[in-house]
Amino acid sequence: MSSIRPTLLIVAATIGMAAMLTAFAHEAGCRDSGSHRRDPGAWAEHMKQRQTALHDALKLRPDQEAAWSNFIANTTPKELPLREDWKALAELPAPERMSKMLDRMKQHETELAARIPVVTEFYAKLSPEQQKIFNEQFGWHHRRGHGHADGRAIP
Repeated sequence: MSSIRPTLLIVAATIGMAAMLTAFAHEAGCRDSGSHRRDPGAWAEHMKQRQTALHDALKLRPDQEAAWSNFIANTTPKELPLREDWKALAELPAPERMSKMLDRMKQHETELAARIPVVTEFYAKLSPEQQKIFNEQFGWHHRRGHGHADGRAIP
């Protein structure tokens, strides 16, 4: 019985500290790094920031601007990508869940295949130095579980 009290005290203190830290983070305006994925306005702003950063890093010449405009017009998704309802998927029987996941993968593949010629055309207009920058910055979304481009794990 005497060993249970210290354990309960430690658990209670841990829960209290977690609650305080959560409240502090909320009060400070912190939000998770993926919050732009749920808000269409924040998502559009995030996309615009990424495009602007890439444009600025490439230091495009005036004769490359038309290719850039075509690239942006044909690679930017028109709306916020659908977010999977994981709870609903988890409730499906395994074969049906796998079928839905395969359908989504096929949709992603179709979207990616449509972008390849546009990216290839734009890439051909870039100088070797610009291509190096493009290689480093384009397409790396740092999704959880996939790690950083240089192989480091995402915390």
